Amino acid sequence: MTQQAHPEAHLLGDIGGTHTRLTLYRNGRFGPIGRYRNNEFPDLSDVVRHHLATHGLTPPRSAVLAVAGPLERDGSVTLTNRGWHLAPAALAAALDVATVRLFNDFTAQALGIPHLAAEECVQLTGGDPWPHAPQAVIGPGTGLGVSGLLPCGERWLALAGEGGHATLAPADERESALLDSLRRAWGHVSAERLVSGPGLLALYNHLAAGAGAPSLTAPPEVTTRAGQDPLADTALGVFFAFLGTVAGNLALTLGARGGVYLCGGILPGLEAPLRASAFRERFIAKGRYRDYLDAIPVYLVTAPDTAFRGLASVL
Repeated sequence: MTQQAHPEAHLLGDIGGTHTRLTLYRNGRFGPIGRYRNNEFPDLSDVVRHHLATHGLTPPRSAVLAVAGPLERDGSVTLTNRGWHLAPAALAAALDVATVRLFNDFTAQALGIPHLAAEECVQLTGGDPWPHAPQAVIGPGTGLGVSGLLPCGERWLALAGEGGHATLAPADERESALLDSLRRAWGHVSAERLVSGPGLLALYNHLAAGAGAPSLTAPPEVTTRAGQDPLADTALGVFFAFLGTVAGNLALTLGARGGVYLCGGILPGLEAPLRASAFRERFIAKGRYRDYLDAIPVYLVTAPDTAFRGLASVL
């Protein structure tokens, strides 16, 4: 027998290329958060059913999902790094819910920024934020998410873009040689190709090949070697330098004097090497606009549920 949907419960989901995180939102509260590996399920509806059954949850009335991919004109999304195609009407039927709403994952991250407490944002550099000024949101995961917040009266408008796929630019001869090598393999080298979990792995393996060292197979292997393996330290250094360049470009593009927010699951565990890296220098290294960028505060977001807060804000 089909359970009666709870009239006040909404399924919130953060669906990335590697993992899906789900929770039920009811009466202003989040339920248990489940984190699942996508490659263990044939499609998203199976992940949702597993989550509800695991936690003994009543089916929700609706679903509001953040998805790592661009929305099509009909509201559907194909995950950039997974291949799942999600269409609201079909997904609503499969989940037996009244409605499904899809958002780009970093649009949801951006919408969550105004709902963070001060202690959930660690300031890395810069001065005080300008009030009612644009804010930039960026973060590496399986891909590189990019968004921004624009002030709109008393509210914020979150941008849905694909800035992670903009062309990555080198800042010195070593980076030029690196990108030349990768262009021969990939053709176009976007920011996401290197400023992401798989990108960090690609950087390490490129360095390992040059040093005659064995390659690694997963991004966490690189971060766990940090401080013990010089190749891992060098790869992280290049990774953070590129992140600084891309974040600085985004701050200039948006005029983000309200702050730049670094989100995602990778960076909170790497605060110490991030601070010790060339990130800040590369962030401000924009010639005549060095002082402009030096004044912009850059925050590391440590809250694990920023996207859920953004999704809850649209209900």
